[in-house]
Amino acid sequence: MKKISFELIKKIDFVLIFIFLILGIITWAIVMIDAFGPFSRHTVSNEVTIVEDDTKEEIREYIEFNEKLKDVFIFNLKSSKIKADGLYDDISASCFKSDSSFLGKSYNEGITNFIFIKDTSYEEYKLFDSNIFIYKYRFAEEKTRNDIYCDKNIYAVVNEDTNDDKTLNSEDNIALYISDYDGKNLIKISNSVYKARITDNNQLLFTEYDGNLLTFFLYDINLNKKTKLKSAEQEVPEKYISFY
Repeated sequence: MKKISFELIKKIDFVLIFIFLILGIITWAIVMIDAFGPFSRHTVSNEVTIVEDDTKEEIREYIEFNEKLKDVFIFNLKSSKIKADGLYDDISASCFKSDSSFLGKSYNEGITNFIFIKDTSYEEYKLFDSNIFIYKYRFAEEKTRNDIYCDKNIYAVVNEDTNDDKTLNSEDNIALYISDYDGKNLIKISNSVYKARITDNNQLLFTEYDGNLLTFFLYDINLNKKTKLKSAEQEVPEKYISFY
């Protein structure tokens, strides 16, 4: 009968230990894949929150008092659907000088229309026929930081989602409108502006961009006259609109 050498036993033990180690690693890997892999039996991960239909946040639409200008009361029509963080930061403090009990709950919800009410006849009307997103605005007779005044209301408005990203923001076309102080005689002076600022009393400087050509215009608010100043070929500019 042959004797099994001690060296052979050591080799067999090493092979068995190696095999058990490999099997252990394979078992651990299967458990990890089952727990965290893409085909896991868990239907909801810790990063996903499922909200039932009856608990979804409702879109709030409400009005808040803005100010009285001459013989009209002006109200903001706002919607929680549109977030406007920081957009109205440069608006004159006089726009919010009303008693706090008349103001809305949040300044970061976007203005979708203005409501004007006459203080004698109580005639009520909206600035736009349908609600949109008023990106920036300035009311008549308000002085800028440089004591420049303007006899008309000015509005920078996003009418529609022009880039199809399901959001109304400054990436969409921003149209430029003016009206009388009471919201009457609304006029569109540009379909899409990139920069706009008041340079002198009743003088509005703005730019339009067609994908290649940047054109500067001067608009005389008193004369309702739009004058082309200069055009230049250049890359798409960053949008910046301020009426203050």
